[in-house]
Amino acid sequence: MRLVLLGPPGAGKGTQSDVLKEKLGHGVLHHSVGDILRDAVKKNTPLGKQAEPFMSSGKLVPDNIILGVIRERFMEKNFQPCFLMDGFPRTIPQAEAFDSILKELRLPLTGVIVLDIPLSAIIERLVQRRSCPVCHRVYHLKYQKPKHDEMCDEGHGALIQRPDDSAEIIRQRFAVYEKETLPVIQYYQKKNLLIPVVATESIDNVSKDLLAKIDLFKKEHVL
Repeated sequence: MRLVLLGPPGAGKGTQSDVLKEKLGHGVLHHSVGDILRDAVKKNTPLGKQAEPFMSSGKLVPDNIILGVIRERFMEKNFQPCFLMDGFPRTIPQAEAFDSILKELRLPLTGVIVLDIPLSAIIERLVQRRSCPVCHRVYHLKYQKPKHDEMCDEGHGALIQRPDDSAEIIRQRFAVYEKETLPVIQYYQKKNLLIPVVATESIDNVSKDLLAKIDLFKKEHVL
């Protein structure tokens, strides 16, 4: 299968990506743009050299570089044609360019999973997230509590709240998602590729629904 996984910040894309990798198997590789860019920088490729100044300064990498790096990855001799793209494409120009790359390589998308969750649920979920600044382990004050009040279980001291987990920043990130990525969802809907999944339930329930929706989608589209 060749899948795209979309959803707002805090929808659980990383968690459900892990579930999909485990359940689908058969060589389905998980790709995020960040991982692909970091790999290109590490390998010191020409496009990696272009991306590095943007990444090191915290700036957005231009689309032409992102798409060039993705195209290079997909053209590698050992590239696995079954993949899961995590959080990409984010905009209509990215989606159109990505379609062109896949058409060139004869790797049409199987489906586009969309994790649907309202802003109120995201805020409730993320404002209670904490992490250890030393070992980077992530906790949740409601769903995955530390053994002692906001202290790392590994003995590294007090947990912290990431700056982008504040309610104000979450609202800003959600607004960006709605402005840029909702049109992408509509774009794929017109192509009859959407697999919508409600992401407000527990991790296990969302995973079960997600896998059931994929199975149904495969049967309906004779994949």
